[in-house]
Amino acid sequence: MVSIPRSGFCSFKPAQRGFLLEEAAGLLDSFNRDYSTGLLPLILSLYDSSDRGPRRQTQGRGRENVNRAYISIFGATTYGAMARHVGTAAHWHNGLFARIALVGSDKSGAWQFWPPPMAYPQNLVDRLRWIAYDLLPMPVARVDIMEMMDGDGEPYTVKTVTVEPELASQAVAIDPEAWAQWERYTKATTYDMLPENPSAIPLRYYSPYGRFGTTVIKLAMILATFDAQRLPVRVEPPHVYRAQEIVERWRDNLHTILARCGDVEADAQAEEVKAALAENGRNWTSRRDLLRTLNKRWSELEPIIGDMEQSGELERQERKGNRGPASEEYRLVVEG
Repeated sequence: MVSIPRSGFCSFKPAQRGFLLEEAAGLLDSFNRDYSTGLLPLILSLYDSSDRGPRRQTQGRGRENVNRAYISIFGATTYGAMARHVGTAAHWHNGLFARIALVGSDKSGAWQFWPPPMAYPQNLVDRLRWIAYDLLPMPVARVDIMEMMDGDGEPYTVKTVTVEPELASQAVAIDPEAWAQWERYTKATTYDMLPENPSAIPLRYYSPYGRFGTTVIKLAMILATFDAQRLPVRVEPPHVYRAQEIVERWRDNLHTILARCGDVEADAQAEEVKAALAENGRNWTSRRDLLRTLNKRWSELEPIIGDMEQSGELERQERKGNRGPASEEYRLVVEG
């Protein structure tokens, strides 16, 4: 960390960091708040884990760099809390959901109580410890503090965290047959399954499908690391096949979750329409007034209005003014 009143430089070396969230929707909510506008691009940059990570210039701390960054996020939430976020087109275009494995549960409606204490398998614990401390080099961090003077004679303190030995990427060997299998799966998901005509499949699927191949090789490298007895780690065909099985389940989850969240979002929007129309009782509400009340575009409301009319919840009629094109107006159907 660095404390600099005027100007300076700060370089962060890698460390072990991650997010474990009981309510993952809270992180997604923070992406839309004014005071945390830089959080989303920071998360995306940390995920990409490039050698030279995110950089920014701050007034209080000067210039900041994060080198060779990597971050893991694991969180749980509900379909209802996720509905408004998966409906945000920007999160699909900027690659946020392409970087996240959406994993749903078919038991979400079943009765569940507090589970009994679970004992971690000792062989798993031993293997993780061996990978962390024996297979991979274990670094030691050192903090150096320097007192400096700026051009105006003002003192400032520079604190540099150094990791020794300096962390370096470990090369991974990929068996030729494993490489061929990885290429076949990547071509299938990023090319064969995505038609040239975007109308055949929703555009929001293009981004996650484009990263399934990357996800497969990442999982394959993790699985190969568990099997490795020494460096370098070697990815073999069984690792890619097993990774593909896992990612295929995630791909299926993606469609299921989007369908469920879409239903939840549609129900919520229908309730908003009902509340807006109920304020006028048996009087008709114009399309313009309805859009203004709900602060939505017609493209968002049109399918909701159609579903509600088909289900007999509202009725519509054409509205002609003295000039200009005809419009529509709506009111709730009163039973009985």
